[in-house]
Amino acid sequence: RATVHEYDAHLRVERQFAPLTVRNYLTDIAPFFEFLKERKATDLSRADRHFLRAYLAWLIEIGYVRASVARKLSALRAFYRYVRHLGPAGKPVATGYRNVVPDPVR
Repeated sequence: RATVHEYDAHLRVERQFAPLTVRNYLTDIAPFFEFLKERKATDLSRADRHFLRAYLAWLIEIGYVRASVARKLSALRAFYRYVRHLGPAGKPVATGYRNVVPDPVR
């Protein structure tokens, strides 16, 4: 299971994001983990569509404006992409192979 600490390292090392960008990503996903804790949800897979809609409504209820909610949702999507990339064993999974067609010779 991916931890926020591992995600932090991923953003800094693999993605080579600037320190402030990393801080913003982590700050934007922090309320989600607070929401999980309040709902006594111990697993990220608990977050189905209805759970996420409740989370977004909760953000607005506690005072976040729509633009902030959208940013938090975007950061959460990025975190879930990272988690999916790791797979259940916590190791990178080979996904999304595509045939790469070379550019035609001109």
